[in-house]
Amino acid sequence: QVRVSPAKDAEYAVGSGPRRPVPEDGVIHLELAAEAELHVYSLSKCCQEESKLVRPGADVTIIMPYLPGRVLPVCRDHPTVEVRVGGVSARLDHTFAIPIGASTDETKPVVVEFLGERVDPTPIKVTVAAGKTLEVACAPAR
Repeated sequence: QVRVSPAKDAEYAVGSGPRRPVPEDGVIHLELAAEAELHVYSLSKCCQEESKLVRPGADVTIIMPYLPGRVLPVCRDHPTVEVRVGGVSARLDHTFAIPIGASTDETKPVVVEFLGERVDPTPIKVTVAAGKTLEVACAPAR
């Protein structure tokens, strides 16, 4: 048997065979006559695809690490402001990767701050999802 994590929106293929959905419980029961390569895929693109050689009778776990989420800070009216994502200096109009890794949750909270004249410096709390880009816009100063 092979356990796949995360199982949600995942598919698997044995060798070059057809892709099949991973059961909801994440456990695939295979009858193998010989060693075979098992490929696992993420339909939601949240995770890195993985493959592993599986022997007959083996009990294997395949974990697909979450891809990083991305924040895209934008401030169209004030292109000279500084921006920080999670306390780290970032660039306007460029994506900033937020590693999620081998977590049990495919999301991660992060704080975005815009610093400069005529923008609100209040930290903006957002939640990024694995494999997705979230645009965060500055707010005008009050």
